[in-house]
Amino acid sequence: MRIGIVGAGITGLTAGYELSKRGHQVTIYEAEPIPGGLSSGFRIAGWDWTLDRFYRHIFAGDREIINLAAELGARLTFTSPKTSVWVNGKPYVYDNIQGVALYPNLPLPLNLRIGVVVAYLKYLVRNGTGLECITAHRWIPRAMGQRSYQEIWEPMLRGKFKAHYDRVNMAWFWARFAARTKRLGYLNGGFQAFIDRLAEAVRGNGGEIRFSTAVREIAQIGDQVALMLPQEKSVTYDRVLTTTSPGKLRETVVGLPPEFGDDLARLKSMATVVLILALKRSVLTDGTYWLNLPHGEFPCLSMVEHTNYQDKAHYGGEVIVYLGDYLPADAPEMGLGTDELYARYRPALIKVCPDYEDGWVRDMWSFREPYAQPVPEVNHSQRVPAVGTPIIPNLYWACMHHVYPWDRGTNYAVELGQRVARWMAQ
Repeated sequence: MRIGIVGAGITGLTAGYELSKRGHQVTIYEAEPIPGGLSSGFRIAGWDWTLDRFYRHIFAGDREIINLAAELGARLTFTSPKTSVWVNGKPYVYDNIQGVALYPNLPLPLNLRIGVVVAYLKYLVRNGTGLECITAHRWIPRAMGQRSYQEIWEPMLRGKFKAHYDRVNMAWFWARFAARTKRLGYLNGGFQAFIDRLAEAVRGNGGEIRFSTAVREIAQIGDQVALMLPQEKSVTYDRVLTTTSPGKLRETVVGLPPEFGDDLARLKSMATVVLILALKRSVLTDGTYWLNLPHGEFPCLSMVEHTNYQDKAHYGGEVIVYLGDYLPADAPEMGLGTDELYARYRPALIKVCPDYEDGWVRDMWSFREPYAQPVPEVNHSQRVPAVGTPIIPNLYWACMHHVYPWDRGTNYAVELGQRVARWMAQ
C-alpha cells in the first residue's frame, strides 16, 4: 500500500518504520525542519551531544523504546539519579522507602499509610483502568488521608493540571506508580540522536520524509485519502495516519462527522513552556537531578539539573538547568520571549540557590508547545476513539490521548506507533 503519515514525531516515525519494514511505500510529512516533535533536540558549537528541548528520560520497564533502541544500534545508559521535592526550604529526597517514611511534615503513621497505599497501587493493582470512574482528588484523601493529600499530592496535581487538577482520574495517578522506576535511562548522544537513527531507518526501508511540509487539509476521495500540501498540491494514499492534536485534527480533516468533532472538542490538554540555562555553576548543589517545586510557592513546576544526571562534558563543560511548567495554551507565559521568561523564573533560582548570580548564565533558550499533556478526566477511555478505528475510511489517528492511562512519554509514543502500524497493515 501507499501510506502517508502526518507528523515525524516518535509515533509517526515508529509507525513509518514498522510499515516500511512490511514493504509498504511510506511518506512522512513534517511541518518542522527536523524530526522528533516534542522529543526533538538541538546542539550548539562545543557540544558533542544534542540537548532535548524538553527534559527526557526513560524508565527501566520501558520495554518498547529499549528494544527499538537496541534494534537500531542506539546505546542506553541507566543510572539512579536523585529526585527530590522542595520541603521546608530545601530539597528533600522522596524517591525511596526511607524518604517516604521520614517525610518531615507528616507523622510517622501517615507516612506509613502513604507507603502502604503506594505499594498497593504499584504491586497489587494489575489494571488501573478500573479506577478511571473516580478522580484522584476524591480517591487519594480517602486512601492516604486528607492531610497527606493536602501536603503532598494536591500541590503536585495543581502544579501539573492547574484548574483541571480535581478532574484527573485515578487511573492516570495509578499509572505513574505502576510504570515508574528509580533507575532512569538516557540515550547516548541525546534523544535527537536516537530520533535521527529512526528517521534514517525509515529511509533505509525505502520510505521518504518531507520536512518543512505542513499538511493543510485531509479529505477522502473515493477509496483514497488526499493530503493537501502547500502551493495547492495534493497527493493521495491508500491509507493515512495523522499524529496531530485533537484541535489540529478538527481543523484539517474535511467531512469529519459532527459527533466526532464534538467529542474532540471535549478533550482537554495542557501546554508546556520550558526555559533552558547553560550556567557556569550548579544550582542544585546537593546533586539532585529532578526537583519538584510546590504549586503557589514557585513561579514554575520543576527545576531539572540535567548535568547532575548526564556528564556536563557532553555540553562543553556547562551546567544545564531546565525550568519548566504546564499551563493553559492561552497563558501569558506562552507568549513571553526568552529574556522575559528568565525574569519570571529567576526568583526560583535564587530561592533554591541563594548564591545564584545572573553572571553565571552563558546562554539560554526557551521552548513552548500548545499540546503537551492530555487531561484524563473520569471515564477517559470512553472519550477517545480506538486507535484501530478509522475516523473516516482509511484515515487513522494516534496521539498522546491514546497512550492513556500511561503518562505521555517516549516509550508510549513508540508503543503507539507500533500498535497503529499493525492495524493499518491489516
